[in-house]
Amino acid sequence: MDRFSDLPEHIIHHVMSFLPTKDAVRTSVLSKRFRSTWNSFPIIDFNQTCVSSFLRRRDGNVKERFLNFLSDSLRRRAPNTLLKKFRLHAFVPNTKSDNRIDEAINYALEHEVKELDLEIQARKINGKFTYKLPLILLPVKSVTLFKLKGFNLENLDLTKFSSIEEFRLEDCDGLKSLKISNPQLQNLKINSCSGLFQIDIEESNLKTFSFKGKNSNRNDQELKINMVGAKSVYNLELWRPSIGSKWFEDYASELLLLENLKLKGCNTLTNICIPSPSLKALEICECNVLEEIEILAPKLESFAYKGGSRRAAELLISDCKFLKNLELDYANVTDQWVGNNVPELEFLENLILSHCNMLERIIISHEQLKSFQLIRCLRLEEAVIDGRNLVLFRYNGRLIRSLLSIDSPGLEAELILQINQGTLTNADWYKGLRDFLGYFDHCKLLTINCTNMDVKYLIFPEYQRENLLPPLFDIKHLKVKVHKLPQDVLKLVKSLLWLSPLLEAISIISNSEEKTIKFEYAKAKTMLAMEDMAMNLSCCQGRIIKCWRHCLSKVSMAKFDNSENERLMEFFRREAVKLKTIVTAQTPSSISK
Repeated sequence: MDRFSDLPEHIIHHVMSFLPTKDAVRTSVLSKRFRSTWNSFPIIDFNQTCVSSFLRRRDGNVKERFLNFLSDSLRRRAPNTLLKKFRLHAFVPNTKSDNRIDEAINYALEHEVKELDLEIQARKINGKFTYKLPLILLPVKSVTLFKLKGFNLENLDLTKFSSIEEFRLEDCDGLKSLKISNPQLQNLKINSCSGLFQIDIEESNLKTFSFKGKNSNRNDQELKINMVGAKSVYNLELWRPSIGSKWFEDYASELLLLENLKLKGCNTLTNICIPSPSLKALEICECNVLEEIEILAPKLESFAYKGGSRRAAELLISDCKFLKNLELDYANVTDQWVGNNVPELEFLENLILSHCNMLERIIISHEQLKSFQLIRCLRLEEAVIDGRNLVLFRYNGRLIRSLLSIDSPGLEAELILQINQGTLTNADWYKGLRDFLGYFDHCKLLTINCTNMDVKYLIFPEYQRENLLPPLFDIKHLKVKVHKLPQDVLKLVKSLLWLSPLLEAISIISNSEEKTIKFEYAKAKTMLAMEDMAMNLSCCQGRIIKCWRHCLSKVSMAKFDNSENERLMEFFRREAVKLKTIVTAQTPSSISK
């Protein structure tokens, strides 16, 4: 006897609930006990995509075999088993109904299913789904979660589901109006249901309402959403609705409990005012005709505006003093707007300015700011950031040549560099890169991201290294992210060691693989000892600060292949006068000179 067969049935059911359906089905062949347990299992998941490989091993139509398999499986089940969850995902012929599917749905309802998830996939006829949901005559008191996808819903009567708490519709046709009068319903999600022009939310305790229209609804008539009975909503998400500004004005001010609001692709809204005493998170994306956004939300903590590449709206956020997260993408903000508004947001911790192409010279002084990202602000020439608590700075764009000053002692920075090939000579590029990197000499960690350009633009030629001073004397940890490693990794390492001559660690990351080199240095107690270390080395003559060659005592390397290890070891042995030990991922090696 195995260890499982003597367990109580509900314990075996619990174990089976963690298995994929096809594996749970396989347990039925292990013993009579397991066959009986499977037939009473309260979770049923018939997913044609999971069993198609099994059905294809036999001759015949896969769709027909799956529907027969569905029907036969339900006939073998224990007669008086109550269902916790029933999921059906089937590909069907181009018909309006099929007895096997209708019987399966009725089986679930007769066995008082709690969660009913139905998805039909079939070709559309005249651009519409034709498979109709079976006509349900009796009230269904058991269902609390109801999901429908791919159905024609001419027969849907939601009032029969008196206990429903969550209702989701996706890619369904035939439903022109939807009436919500279920006091138990808390979550309503509607996605891409063409032909739906009226939603009436009457008696309800709705907490979450999400509506996502089709990708293009320019020819659709205006969607009428009556939310008179939705005063308890605190999550509202509207994607591509054909609603007007008047609707927003009428209903937004009535949602006094609203905490989270997302608007995307609302191309019929021109001016909106959001007076919400409870609003905490607001996201507005790709609302292309918006001209002005006024936010009167004293509890707002997070605001993201993503205007897209078209017209950008004017932003009025004066009454949002508790804002912690602010993201502006393609926003119509100027240097003056940033200077006037950001300092007033005294609790601001995270700031993202992306594609804000009106910015030229910004000055930000903020004590609470912890994270700041500047992404492709094309006209930006100067940025001065004073943030004593700033720990993360991320920059994506071209080299700033005027001034980039960041006053923060514990900063970690990531630079995603852009290069316009053909517009600069190599000498101009390397001179500009050296000056730009010098702005980040005080960082605790500097990451240079070269995934969108050739890493060769980070490898300074020897004549440049001879004529320019290194920009990063104080950097201890340098990371480089590359799309593809150069054929000669040693050239990249040489360039990085010139950029930052006293590194403690180098990380080279490519395709989620990280190669590392760590350095340890001998301590020179006196200037005389330092000069002794520098004997026979001309690389740092006349410089107060000496490079790694003079006092490097140990090198540890990991994740490099054998040929890379050999070349790097030979290089460090030749260049470092006090090197004693090289440790690779395989074996340590002692150096004698």
